[in-house]
Amino acid sequence: TNTVTGAKVHTAVEAAKESVEADGADAGLTVTEEQVAGKGTKFKVKVKDSGITTAKLADDAVTLAKLNDDVKGVIEGGAKTGVAQVKAGDAGKLATVDTVVAAMNKTGFNVQVKDGTKEFVKSGDTVKFVDGVGTTVSGTKDGGIKFDVAKSGFTTDTSTGDVSAETAGNTFATAADVATELNK
Repeated sequence: TNTVTGAKVHTAVEAAKESVEADGADAGLTVTEEQVAGKGTKFKVKVKDSGITTAKLADDAVTLAKLNDDVKGVIEGGAKTGVAQVKAGDAGKLATVDTVVAAMNKTGFNVQVKDGTKEFVKSGDTVKFVDGVGTTVSGTKDGGIKFDVAKSGFTTDTSTGDVSAETAGNTFATAADVATELNK
């Protein structure tokens, strides 16, 4: 027969206690402990609620009902430039998933061509590379973009001396190929 004394139960309960602490002086989290007679220890965890409205649901769960504009501005403010940033002093504040997604959808990058024309490409947009005159574009297995130039050599008609391209259409010849053909 196994017997357990009150001292052994007390020792086991003490060993099983969890410790929850906030990291840093202003971590936005407080944990308090309260001894409830006959029931044990009750832990209260409070998240710093500056700018947050909570709503209690029917199943006693608590949800964030609204973040005020100051907290939303943590991410949205920087996204206006196309680069997600954290405003000075706002590091560590809370933001909803909706706010983060909205900010990310405003981020992106600029594509600029040689004449200086810029186009802003937002997150989720597609950049399409198209074939040009005498060029073809393809993707590589390692995620690169490859540009190929259609090249042609020359054919010389020995009876007339006429020179023509070996490949019809929009093709190009290198300077070395042209020099070789002229010097024949």
